[in-house]
Amino acid sequence: MARGRYLLLLVTFSLLLSGCGGGAAAPTLPPPTLTPTPISTPLPPVATQAPFGSEDRPFRFVIVPPANSDSPSNRFQIYITDQTGRSFEASIVTPAEALNLLCSDTPAFGLVDGWTMVSASLRGCAAPALLIAREKGTRMVRGVRADILASAEIRVTSLAQLRDRAFCRVGGDDDVSWILPALMLRSEGIDPNQDLGNVRPVANYDLIVREIAFNQCVGAVPSGTLSTTTVPGIARITAAVNVVTTSPELPFGGLVIGQGVPPLVAEQVTRLIKTQPDPLEGLIEADELVEANPTDIASIAALVQQAGPAGR
Repeated sequence: MARGRYLLLLVTFSLLLSGCGGGAAAPTLPPPTLTPTPISTPLPPVATQAPFGSEDRPFRFVIVPPANSDSPSNRFQIYITDQTGRSFEASIVTPAEALNLLCSDTPAFGLVDGWTMVSASLRGCAAPALLIAREKGTRMVRGVRADILASAEIRVTSLAQLRDRAFCRVGGDDDVSWILPALMLRSEGIDPNQDLGNVRPVANYDLIVREIAFNQCVGAVPSGTLSTTTVPGIARITAAVNVVTTSPELPFGGLVIGQGVPPLVAEQVTRLIKTQPDPLEGLIEADELVEANPTDIASIAALVQQAGPAGR
């Protein structure tokens, strides 16, 4: 029995030795090689855009001159460039062209008329910085208002009572005798092109007052001028003609600054033009330029909004 167990152990041990030993030798691994470090390729340089106010990108300065002006803009362009140390491109433009540029992505300044100033402000693309002021008697005024008049005979007390009545005006593009009254009528729901009895032209404001005094029409004249108007056959004009209402003030115009202009540049240009306006001679009609604030055009802007898209 002991001999059998010995043989079994001997066989088992032999099998273990055959399983663990012998066979092919382990392969020899090659020595490691160095991997080259990649070298980055530089990107092409990105062109840096020149800042506004440099020779390559001058600030735009648009000017809407008086109707009778033939003054060029180059004298002013040279002056403002020299005085500020920044490049400007000044140009004479129409009101529509001025508004388009002021409301574009290009930082721009504008010396514009009152309607362009109001429109740019309503669109939120430019704000008034300086207002044109003119001497009127012993005081300075910044714009015009219209007094809407009617004969005292017809006892008109509201704009609604002007419906179906004849209306006298100097012309269709006259601010005082037509555009301002038309805006006021529209704000009250009256279409001046359809709801008035008859719109007829007269030569001047004095003739408008005369026609109104004899109850031939209603109309509008510059605010505050009725009492100084003389009409043959009328002893006291303020007894024969009543002021129905007065429009908000339409500014003569002035300096507006686009939203994209840096504040320091805006301040520099505003100060220069206010204190040294002589290079603008012939390009604006002003006895003085006064600082503007947001309330200066608030009333006329509100009227334009109330009148709706067809108002102006």
